[in-house]
Amino acid sequence: MYKVLLVDDEELVVQGISSLIPWEKNGFQLLEPAYNGVEALERFRSEPADIVITDIRMPMMDGLSLIRQLKEESPHTEYIVLSGYGEYDYTSEAMAQGVKHYLLKPSNETKILEVLHKVAAELKERAEHAHFVERLQNDFKKVLPHVKEQLLRDIVLTGMYNKQDCDYFMDLFMIEQQMFKLVLFTLHEETEYIHKFALRNIAEEVFKDEGAYLTTVVRDQVLLLVKAVDFERLSEKVKQVQRIYKAYYKFEIFVAISNEGGFTTIRSMYETVRRCLSFGISFQEGYIVTPQDVLDAERELPVDTANVSDRLALAVRTGNPAEVRETITEAGRWLENGLFDAAAARKLCLDLFLTVIRQSDGGLDEYVADIPKLYNMASLRGAFQLLEKTALELAARNSGWAAKRQNDLIDSVLRIVENNLGNPDLSLKWIGNELLYVNVDYLGKMFTKKMGSKFSNYLVQLRMESAKRLMEQDKDLRIYDIAVMMGYPEDAQYFSKLFKRYAGMTPTEYMRSREAQER
Repeated sequence: MYKVLLVDDEELVVQGISSLIPWEKNGFQLLEPAYNGVEALERFRSEPADIVITDIRMPMMDGLSLIRQLKEESPHTEYIVLSGYGEYDYTSEAMAQGVKHYLLKPSNETKILEVLHKVAAELKERAEHAHFVERLQNDFKKVLPHVKEQLLRDIVLTGMYNKQDCDYFMDLFMIEQQMFKLVLFTLHEETEYIHKFALRNIAEEVFKDEGAYLTTVVRDQVLLLVKAVDFERLSEKVKQVQRIYKAYYKFEIFVAISNEGGFTTIRSMYETVRRCLSFGISFQEGYIVTPQDVLDAERELPVDTANVSDRLALAVRTGNPAEVRETITEAGRWLENGLFDAAAARKLCLDLFLTVIRQSDGGLDEYVADIPKLYNMASLRGAFQLLEKTALELAARNSGWAAKRQNDLIDSVLRIVENNLGNPDLSLKWIGNELLYVNVDYLGKMFTKKMGSKFSNYLVQLRMESAKRLMEQDKDLRIYDIAVMMGYPEDAQYFSKLFKRYAGMTPTEYMRSREAQER
């Protein structure tokens, strides 16, 4: 029911319109009428109306003044102006105020209802639009944290956004700050994702006043984009995160803070803090590493040991023996060329050994007894041989594990396809994101490698073969029914096109050919 307030100083007009219209039958509720603008204003304030039908010329306060006043107090109310012959000047002023609907005195029931229904339709459309916008805003609020997380991850891993993109996202997220710093947290040892998730939540809460604009988990690290404030202020917050996290989870955290930079320099800032953390082992526990610390440390190092450590870790983790040998050989050449003294060379070998044994489940426990043996070896060459032997063993183990995992992954995909053949949402993206939580690009490459065809081609082939069997088993099935059962519920024509491309004939032709063969 739309509430209607009728305002006119002529009692006969009020009584006539009130009695002429079957209000409730047409979806309206007529409120107690008013006989001038002042009275109408009081009535409206005590019981607001959706529609106001008002005369123009009235004592005390005319209709135009009433509309002006009510528009300020209730911008969503619609107005219908009652006007007589010769009142064009008033009518044109009402139009200037946005009034779109008029009734010429006297009006019959048909004319009045016609205008009322137009106004009701406008009110309904406006309400639906407002509801739609509200729903969009609520949906946006729900996905916003995920969008922010994905944006920061994409920037630091791919650098795929240009300045125009960055400006767009800053407007979207209402980020007015122009200069930022990156804070990167990493744990001393392997942990489950729940521990990284907890670290991220703690960091977001502690850094709330410093504007934790974007946060994400990248690889095994938690990354925050925060306001560019001075180092002392940030370090206080970092130490608070370290204390809280250690109290709950007993883990130590390495932390690096970048120099300040703009939104478009985030990726280079990330590479800097990553490099900072590769030097974390050189500093005491709880130390916050900065780019200046790295510069100071690099002056004492004749070569880029951090790069070699990263390469060796990746080679062991991915089961690449050739890269393992090449990386350790490169480190060995440094020794032969005299770039390290004996103490520094032994420390380098030990650091690389610790990096290697962290790349496998149980590696720390299994090989921890070799640490003092390696460090106390009389020959550095022997120490590097033990390093290479251990790295190759773990690389071989990881290679077998990776292959088995890939096989298990594709077997899972095949089972999901078999059980969801008629699901219209079935796709590699749906399987990867919603069921297996695996990177879709990686999953697609693994599928093609094992099955010898792309997932999309495999799915079409499987569906078309299944469709053939259905046509042969049940001749009463319609093409539409088969399309629905094969995952094409709203596009039987598209299904027919796919079938013809696959089988060389339309579904109808195929069914007829089967019937002809059976005669």
